[in-house]
Amino acid sequence: MKRSFGPLLSGITSDASVNRFDEAGGNRSVLAGHRAAISQRRFVICRIADLKSAAVRPIRRLQTCDTADWKGLPLLTPAFQFLNAFVHGRFLNLTLVCITELAAGCATQITLRQEPVSLFNGANLDGLYTWLADTKREDPRRVFTVTNGMLHISGEGLGYLATLKEFENYRLIVEFKWGQRNWAWCDRIGKARDAGIFLHAVGPDGNSHDGRGAFMAAIECNLFQGATGDFLLIRGTEADGKPLAPKLSAEVADNHDADGWFTWKRGGRRQTIETWGRLNWFGKDPNWNDTLDFRGPRDAESPPGEWTRVECICDGDRITIKVNNTVVNEAFNVRPARGKILLQCEGSEVFFRRFDLMPLK
Repeated sequence: MKRSFGPLLSGITSDASVNRFDEAGGNRSVLAGHRAAISQRRFVICRIADLKSAAVRPIRRLQTCDTADWKGLPLLTPAFQFLNAFVHGRFLNLTLVCITELAAGCATQITLRQEPVSLFNGANLDGLYTWLADTKREDPRRVFTVTNGMLHISGEGLGYLATLKEFENYRLIVEFKWGQRNWAWCDRIGKARDAGIFLHAVGPDGNSHDGRGAFMAAIECNLFQGATGDFLLIRGTEADGKPLAPKLSAEVADNHDADGWFTWKRGGRRQTIETWGRLNWFGKDPNWNDTLDFRGPRDAESPPGEWTRVECICDGDRITIKVNNTVVNEAFNVRPARGKILLQCEGSEVFFRRFDLMPLK
């Protein structure tokens, strides 16, 4: 793997010169915080595009080198050892363009840009696989298809579309809208349209108690008319028979809903839910009922037929849910904190036009 690092620059006086990539644009820069004394200089890895407005002058050029030889470069040894570990380790989507030398200070800071990961490429199901309770990894009814660049889940069954890989520490962006049809599967005829995003899904396929093996043990972000943004704990069983018991804690309101479950309230009392249960989003209608196209007065979800944006920020053992840019739910001390990501099929037709992941760390 060859890398050409361009000019070594000086004349930048502030870390503000390094663009941290605004979240609205879907980019994120990770400030690694790696520090070491290197001949009383400070180095920052950044993009040339971020330095267009800076007054810079070239000092000397680093020659193209193999990443395996980075550790041999003079003065930059700690920084390049760090980069070498990242490029040969778990972060491969890095943009490393140039090195700037700051005159003041004696710390090394390395800024690494990790590119967004498109979990759905708009053309096919590469990187994903399907599961249905009745046919396992076969999809004879074509429940999961790609239509006009969108992911289409017909709703004719119980199951999910899963990532092949497991993930942790990410910001997931999903944009969905409901289709027209509800099925008898999961008794959806005449009922509210229902699907879900399963986060940190673990264990073998079809291990959930819910749906009699239709899903995986996970923390679910509900996509459900009037209840989009609820957390659901989906319990399951490991291949060896051991229980898979998800867990979360949250700040909640004092009152319970009609089923005895809790509602998120920032600054409220702390409550732990383990193995099975629900944490309602903060504005859920207390009179919610399971009827077609139910809509509460405070719903953040878009009306039927319109696109809704859902963000799941999974940062360590904390998950924050946004619906159309409104924070609707938050949990901490979440277990598990790593796993596959699933898009649920639960008897309702649904379309997805975006299914993207932004690494946080």
